[in-house]
Amino acid sequence: MRSTKQIFGHKYSKLRNYNNRLYCNLLPSSEVVIIKKKKRENEDVNLKTEKKKEDSIISNNSKEFRVNEVNIQMISKNIYQQLFKSPSQSVDPDVIKSCQNNLLKHGIDYKKCSHLPDVELKLPKLEGNDIVEHFYNIGEKQSAPYRELLQRLATSELPPMPKKWSKVAGWTRYSGKSQERVPCPPDDALVFDVEVLMSAGKRPTLACAVSSDAWYGWISPPLANGDTHRVFDNINYDDLIPLETDGDKPFGDLSRSRIVVGHNVSFDRAKIKEQYWLDRTGVRFMDTMSMHTCVSGVTSYQRTVLKAKNKEPHPSDDDWIEISSLNNLSEVHKLYCGTPVDKETRDIFVEGTLQDVHDSFQMLMQYCANDVVATHDVLKELLPLFLQRFPHPVTLAGMLELGSAYLPVNSNWLQYIDSAETIFEDLKLESRQLLSRKADEACRMMADNSYKKDLWMWDQDWSVQTLKLKKQTKKKKTVVESENKDQKASDFKNRTPEMKNESPSENVEPDLSKFKILNEEYLQYMENRVRKKDVKVDETLSKEFEYLFELGELLPVKRPYLAGYPAWYRKLCTKPGKDPDWTPGANNITTSMQITPKLLRLSWEGYPLHYIKSEGWGFLVPYSRQRSEDAEEPLVPIEELLKSCPLTFCKDTDFQPDVHMLPKTVEEDLGRRAYYARKKVDEQAAANQYHGLGVWSGIEIQGCCHFLRLPHKDGPKYKVGNPLAKDFLEMFSQNVLSAQGNEAEKVLTFGRMMSYWRNNRERILSQQVVWLPDCLLPPALRGGVKKYGAIIPQVVVCGTLTRRASEPTWMTASNSHAERVGSELRAMVQAPTGYKFVGADVDSQELWIAALLGDSTLGLCGGSAFGWAVLAGDKSRKTDLHSLTATAAAVSRDHAKAVEMTGYQAMRLAKMSGKRVEDMFERPKWVGGTESDMFNKLEEIADSEGPSTAFLSGRLSRALEHSQGRWGGTRLNWAVQSAAADFLHLMLASMAHLAPRARFCLSFHDEVRYMVSDEHKYETALALQITNLLTRAFCSQRVGLNDLPLSVAFFTSVEVDEVLRKESNLNCMTPSNPHGLDKGYGIPNGESLNIFEVLEKCKSNKLVN
Repeated sequence: MRSTKQIFGHKYSKLRNYNNRLYCNLLPSSEVVIIKKKKRENEDVNLKTEKKKEDSIISNNSKEFRVNEVNIQMISKNIYQQLFKSPSQSVDPDVIKSCQNNLLKHGIDYKKCSHLPDVELKLPKLEGNDIVEHFYNIGEKQSAPYRELLQRLATSELPPMPKKWSKVAGWTRYSGKSQERVPCPPDDALVFDVEVLMSAGKRPTLACAVSSDAWYGWISPPLANGDTHRVFDNINYDDLIPLETDGDKPFGDLSRSRIVVGHNVSFDRAKIKEQYWLDRTGVRFMDTMSMHTCVSGVTSYQRTVLKAKNKEPHPSDDDWIEISSLNNLSEVHKLYCGTPVDKETRDIFVEGTLQDVHDSFQMLMQYCANDVVATHDVLKELLPLFLQRFPHPVTLAGMLELGSAYLPVNSNWLQYIDSAETIFEDLKLESRQLLSRKADEACRMMADNSYKKDLWMWDQDWSVQTLKLKKQTKKKKTVVESENKDQKASDFKNRTPEMKNESPSENVEPDLSKFKILNEEYLQYMENRVRKKDVKVDETLSKEFEYLFELGELLPVKRPYLAGYPAWYRKLCTKPGKDPDWTPGANNITTSMQITPKLLRLSWEGYPLHYIKSEGWGFLVPYSRQRSEDAEEPLVPIEELLKSCPLTFCKDTDFQPDVHMLPKTVEEDLGRRAYYARKKVDEQAAANQYHGLGVWSGIEIQGCCHFLRLPHKDGPKYKVGNPLAKDFLEMFSQNVLSAQGNEAEKVLTFGRMMSYWRNNRERILSQQVVWLPDCLLPPALRGGVKKYGAIIPQVVVCGTLTRRASEPTWMTASNSHAERVGSELRAMVQAPTGYKFVGADVDSQELWIAALLGDSTLGLCGGSAFGWAVLAGDKSRKTDLHSLTATAAAVSRDHAKAVEMTGYQAMRLAKMSGKRVEDMFERPKWVGGTESDMFNKLEEIADSEGPSTAFLSGRLSRALEHSQGRWGGTRLNWAVQSAAADFLHLMLASMAHLAPRARFCLSFHDEVRYMVSDEHKYETALALQITNLLTRAFCSQRVGLNDLPLSVAFFTSVEVDEVLRKESNLNCMTPSNPHGLDKGYGIPNGESLNIFEVLEKCKSNKLVN
């Protein structure tokens, strides 16, 4: 048999014709045909025609209709014949019978199944004999030019580094002993590094690049001109580094393939001018940090071990610690090249000024150039490893495409920032005022000591500071003077209301008869009269209060702040100072402070919250009316606690139940078994378990209460630091966590509204927006009021062990929420006029991959219960995946959704509930269960000697490869998620082949988004639907299933929209966008198109015959 290399040994030239393909060439004939079914010949041996049965929910009479042995509807006959050239191998009848019985065993009546209309579609011609060859060929065509450039660069010796660098603005080329100014480096392959003076803003300060022929240095104009240090909040287009232009003119062929290599190269890419253009060029970026993550990436535990440099590693870590490292350039260079890179000079860029850079210019250029050399050294060692472990060309093609992410924005971005900031500050101020009032109310309890009986404030620090006066040092006055002084004070205090209203000065009417007319002399006379009267009043009052001023002399020089107020209240108050907005009272209080849950009087299912420094937040559950005899102050208000708590056994009787009777009572009261963590209290009470939401800590308070910790989302070993954090917001809506009073409800509401912006504000405000000059915009956009620009998201193309891309802001952006300020973030990425976003959400991507792997062991799509539920499950008949899981796990259907994803991704649900899966369920034997076949296949992949993905044969990181059994959960998780990374790379390669004019924007979660001109939006939508079909067909054939279910062949909908929202009809109304996108920004709804609507749109445009 010929090897893959022999089959595909031919090379490809540049992309010439490929880049010039037209959309009308994609699908010469595509149409929807639903007609009466006729008898067919030469049917596949594993397929049968569905005959109309009385128990069928929907029958399909199309001639294209196909179902398999378990009644899963497969892709239409015409599509099948185009995708799968060789017929499917027959499945053993015994296996088929076993599958059918297994489905019935799990409550799946496979004969009752809804079916979809068939699609008749003529696909573009495959680039090979079958779908597998097709993807290899298009991947090779896209990646080969860049791979060859990388290999030439990696194997070449770098030219000598310049001994002295020029401080002229712009690019300087150094070749041998000569140097010359150039518009930009003309080479096709570069190693590149940019340095930014962080204290001056985001603008690039200097940069170095090297090719196999020459060195290059770039200097910013402020540094070259010796400007004084300034801080810039923004970054202009002219501040960026050119790589492909000479001024405003292109420098060379912009379409030619060029590669730029860097360590964390996405940071450097964001400083390059041409990357902000609407139309991209042939430059691509290769990240050595991502390559390292693919080859030698580590788990979170391994990362912690590597960071602990001063600790001796555990002997069990010896097998991986020598073949992995952290991701920074110094450690990566040490791993592959043997020596670390000196990074101390970098501190000048972090903390220094422009003058410091000017003074140390030669040293800093040398530092930047050394990083370039180190990156080249890493590339030289790492590239062969990477290509060996990830041999399929689609992997490299997909990574290069991911590295070209692009987010267009316009003036609405500024409106969004301003609106979100304004609403956030208003809510923060109002929340602070409400909390200040709550603090004042609590402080008043000191007057009658009622705080001692308060369920929340009893344990606070109520100590006060007294005002100690200095001893009197003046001579004693005579008895007569003293008596007179005391008498004056007494008379003043005991004045009657009539006396208080009398003027202290004499009331003598002046002689005004001499003034006959109102003249200037009269006005001067009246002014002098009023001035004399005011002086007399001041003198009289000074004499009356003289004794008080004398007491002021007894005050100490250093006086305690807010003497007489409790200590906890004093911490919330700030002294008057430079802040112009200072107000007296508790003005330094936020929802993140430890006192806030107490002031809001929060309860967890009726039990008052309590805080212990070593345990975090929890709640008190009483079990006795009597405190222990050695209880110390402050004392728990046990009687008040018993009256307010849901427990009733202590209310009606003085009987003190045994401590171990508590769990059953709490269980009956709380009734939340689905969440309950089971843990032994101690050996004596091993048979008695606590069945509540709280986590047993084994702590008793004063012999009358149990302290139970609040459950943490990451498991019982973690402690809750703030019950007002976003992880607990859902608990308020469920009334599990509650507060007293309308003010508290308002504070919590404000907290929910501010949570998104508070957590994401810094990242959003730090986005580097570059506004494009008019000369770079299409003619229709020039000269208008609205500005157009772009954000280059700093995507790490392989940011995780599973090769998933990572980016802190956009790839974690949630959908808009009506209660969250700023959550309309995604909708602020807006295509310029004349362009649209086209994208789709891959339906149940990881579930389908897991199901596919399980079904591959049987050779039958939907042959396993898990696979059948994913492909054809019906919620109404309780045969969908969520319903099956709910039945098996004895939980609700909503909770089952969490069980599924956590089961397929290292059992994260078990982590949340504090138990391993083995503790939640019986130890699985992987026989006869709904997921047995799937887990058997995953374990086969994960436990193999050299684990590789099922689709593109990508290898597991070396750090985990030789530790069989130790990283079992991580390897299982990797088997699915790394296959999902392959899936994304396949989609990107297919779209680059089918729609070369569409610009990739971003992929996040299971979504992909492209930007394309209006005239090509529907053809791009069709290309995206076909991409899904081809990608899934490839995955199926790679695992031995030469067929594809129709339910996953096409996207449920493709979104054609002006903005990057998840669904085109979302209005994204939030507190910062109360009028929605339509009225607030003038953005109408987009279109959500299924495969039939897409074909209809294309047909109406005469691009599909």
